[in-house]
Amino acid sequence: MSYIPCDIDFNFKGFSFHQEKCRKGCGFYGNPIWHGYCSRCWIQQRQKSQTHPLTDGFRHHTAILKVKPEQRRNEDLWKIPDTARNVTSNDGFPHSHITYRSLPVADSPGSLSLLTFPCLHALAQGDFSDFLKALRRPDAQNLMTHCTRFIQKLQDTEILTLDDKGEQVQEFYSTIGSLYPDHMTEEREKLLNNIEKLVMTRLYKSVFCLDGSQDEQKDLCFQAQIRSLVWVTPKMLQLSLHESNKEANDLVLSAVTTLVEIDSKRAPQDKLACVSKASNFIFKAISVSKIEPATADDFLSYLIFTILKANPPRLLSNIQYITRFCNPKRLVSGKDGYCFTSFVSSFVFINF
Repeated sequence: MSYIPCDIDFNFKGFSFHQEKCRKGCGFYGNPIWHGYCSRCWIQQRQKSQTHPLTDGFRHHTAILKVKPEQRRNEDLWKIPDTARNVTSNDGFPHSHITYRSLPVADSPGSLSLLTFPCLHALAQGDFSDFLKALRRPDAQNLMTHCTRFIQKLQDTEILTLDDKGEQVQEFYSTIGSLYPDHMTEEREKLLNNIEKLVMTRLYKSVFCLDGSQDEQKDLCFQAQIRSLVWVTPKMLQLSLHESNKEANDLVLSAVTTLVEIDSKRAPQDKLACVSKASNFIFKAISVSKIEPATADDFLSYLIFTILKANPPRLLSNIQYITRFCNPKRLVSGKDGYCFTSFVSSFVFINF
């Protein structure tokens, strides 16, 4: 395969495309973006080599979100001093060499629960439109203010890289998720899905393929690389796909269309849903084109062929966006995690 030189920010050297699980052996799915680790192990690896942990959180946030009844009322939940670069607050007063990092809710004292369990339960019911209605409840205004301030902070800041913003968004998800006790796992995941869509839809233009960045040039470079492989046929990839099998070809075409749709979505979960939907079409195509059950190798080969035919726009930017801002639990477990890991592996295979 010909290769068009292009600068790549990630080092995938040593990543095994057949090893889907985290290289640390924790049981979760690994991701080439994180050098074969799952998100949790990748954060731990990075923390070992950095003075400040990745999970320091959003440094300038000052909203108060109190949960535990035994917590003290007047404690500022979000701000604890940390020696770092100069930051100027919105009121114009400089805070010399001090930033602020989030303090996990579970460790923050306070006296009253400002978000009641009926409110938390209502926020986790129905679809996204129902969530927006529940967010207008008087007892949910604290959460609404909390989200709005966080969004404004990230939109206004110019000193953070996209990776830094991604780390703060992940810490934000973790903080919101800690509002729910362990037995409310389903409600927690529903709320996090809605919070992700709310926050990232509004942050989209501030964090995706920014003007003046190198992302657009890299995306064009990768598209040119994929375009140069237009001559690749199903037979070359040992696919059981034949022109005479109309049903299988239609399913592959549906997968191609779905991959192209990724760039039109804003929320990371919606982009990830396109990857999973395309994977479903591919599995169906395999099932109607061969008698034997589909294997992981079959799926990966079909996925590579589908990406070559789709040549999705801004593919690298979309992969980075999903990796940085999607709820990490989706990327390291379940069907979504498997499909996304295979999708990234196929992309890396094509471009190396």
